[in-house]
Amino acid sequence: MKNIKNLILKDGSTIKEVLELLKLNGEKSLVVVDGKNKFLGTISDGDIRRALLKGQKLSSKITKYYQKKSYFFYKNNYT
Repeated sequence: MKNIKNLILKDGSTIKEVLELLKLNGEKSLVVVDGKNKFLGTISDGDIRRALLKGQKLSSKITKYYQKKSYFFYKNNYT
């Protein structure tokens, strides 16, 4: 079982931090939260590729690139 901490990052994170977490956990996307761990959205390897193709640097913040209209479900409500 994977450590959930390796799937979550703060909204002020950089593109480089996203790439490092994606490499660490082998997943294709991560969950973005605020300082109080409130769900804000998701960011995928595709979102990062698009940002880099637009000329963003590894030090760029992810704020403009993560998906803010993401969906989630509660484990207890899923069958």
